[in-house]
Parts: sequence; C-alpha cells; structure tokens
Amino acid sequence: MNEDLLNTGDLSLVLRRPTDGDSGDYRCRVSSENIWRRKTVHLNVKAPTVQVQNGPEDIRTRSSSTDPTPLMADQSV
Repeated sequence: MNEDLLNTGDLSLVLRRPTDGDSGDYRCRVSSENIWRRKTVHLNVKAPTVQVQNGPEDIRTRSSSTDPTPLMADQSV
C-alpha cells in the first residue's frame, strides 16, 4: 500500500478495464484504535452497445456506482 495515499486518506480502488466479471459487492473496512468503519458498494458493469460502420473502433467499458456516501461518513460499526 502506498503510504502517501494512506496519509491523505485516499484509499480509492481503481479498476482500469472493468468487465462484467468485476460486477458485485466491494467492501472496505477501516479501523483506528477502538473505532471500526465499513462501507459496502455494489458495482454493476455494463458493456456498451455500439454499431461500427467504418473500420475498427476502440470500445471501452464504463462502470458506475449509485452510492455517493463516502466510507468515512459518520457511521460506527
């Protein structure tokens, strides 16, 4: 783990080329002394529908999560 990211609180997960196999629940748990926090997000990856008319195209998969709540929200577990 990159210590600089840990110090800034940026513990983002980046999926460079997500596929439908990456769909599912992702969980993060953070603890500090006696405080535990966790966050679960559901990722649904959908392949785009495209029509290519002239030559090859670079098609990339897009993904999103509908849960905007940050992990460090005020919720103790």
